[in-house]
Amino acid sequence: MDAQYYGEIGIGTPSQKFIVIFDTGSSNLWVPSSKCYFSVSFDFSNSRFLSIYSFNHVLIILDMDIGCLPFSLKVQGDPFKHLEEKWYRTSAAIQYGTGAISGIFSQDFVQLGDLVVKEHDFIEATKEPSITFLAAKFHGILGLGFQEISVGNVVPMWWFSCPVSY
Repeated sequence: MDAQYYGEIGIGTPSQKFIVIFDTGSSNLWVPSSKCYFSVSFDFSNSRFLSIYSFNHVLIILDMDIGCLPFSLKVQGDPFKHLEEKWYRTSAAIQYGTGAISGIFSQDFVQLGDLVVKEHDFIEATKEPSITFLAAKFHGILGLGFQEISVGNVVPMWWFSCPVSY
C-alpha cells in the first residue's frame, strides 16, 4: 500500500515550518537547506531552512584551513573529545530505497506538536537529486528508527519524548 504518514515540524527560533514524512525505516531528520545547490523538491522555492534566521542555529562543520577548530565554540568537558565527535559528523549522505540526499549536519531547536527538542542534530540537505522528491508532497524526512541505524550516530528526535525514570 502506498501510504505516507506526514506532519508539520518547526526548526529554529523563530520556527520555520516543514512538511516531513514520518519514516520508520530511518533515524535522521533532514530538510532542504538554503545552501541546497541541486533539488527536485516539489516546493523548493518556499521550503528551505534558512539558518541565518534562527537565533539558536549551530553549524556542525570543521574548517581544515584554521586547524580543525569548530565554528561553534560550545565546547563542554574535554575539548578534544568534542572535536573528535564533531569530525565524524560534518557531512552526511543517506541512500533510501527510492532516492538519496546529501548535506551537512546542523543543530537547532526542533518542534513537533508540543514537543520541543533543544540543540537537536539534523541534516540540511544540499543535494536532493532523486525524482522521488519531485513526485512526493513533502520537504524532508523525520526518521523514527533507532539510533543504531542513524547516519552520524545522531540520537533520533523521538528519543527526547520518552519519559525518564530512575
